[in-house]
Amino acid sequence: MDNLNNFVNLLCPFQRKFNPKCDFFPKTVTLETPLIKIMNEPAERIMSNWGNHYQLPSECVEKLEVIENSRIYNLYTSILYLLSSKYNTFYTFDQKTEFIEEFIRLLISKMETDIAVKKCLRETPIKINVLIDEIKNKQYQSANVVFYVSVILDINIIVLPQCGDRSHIELYSSDIIFDTCKPCIILSRSGQDIYCPVHYNKESVLIYYDHDIIPILVKHDKTLMVNFSTYTKIKNK
Repeated sequence: MDNLNNFVNLLCPFQRKFNPKCDFFPKTVTLETPLIKIMNEPAERIMSNWGNHYQLPSECVEKLEVIENSRIYNLYTSILYLLSSKYNTFYTFDQKTEFIEEFIRLLISKMETDIAVKKCLRETPIKINVLIDEIKNKQYQSANVVFYVSVILDINIIVLPQCGDRSHIELYSSDIIFDTCKPCIILSRSGQDIYCPVHYNKESVLIYYDHDIIPILVKHDKTLMVNFSTYTKIKNK
């Protein structure tokens, strides 16, 4: 995205360099590859569980595609896979690693360089030092990080847990009321807290009025909205 590339130009130059040592990027697949060939039988169960648990029409379930991912920095690899055409042009491990490093520096530098972000974070119970540690964590990015990324990129992030009878759709946004004009992305999350990118109808970035699944997910009674209002309520308890 152009916004991401512009953000990267403003990165703080003093952040320590990251040195991941293993390949952690989503597998490259063509959008035409059937889901069953990407994820095999477990994917069928995931789609079936989503359809039953969230009462999704079969025509919506058939349009969902989950892309395999591994644990390291899986939230960032998922988001960049869906949002960044530049990221998807990289073929080497080093190129993708460098781009993710820049993205991490962006997230951290915005806490100091963006006045609006600083003000918003002060209104939540999120501790900056803890958030920075969670952003840098290779193995696990918390719900706070997902929310923070939605703020920085100004997008709605919809998370569909893969398992659990009590699981809810999670909708991360900086807006108190869902903005139907703002772009959305869908992520899957496994029971091991591994995020995976999700395509819908062979598309990565979705709009409320153009993609029939978004109104269903947003209005579902199992949807939990995570925004500044949520954090303010937590802070005031």
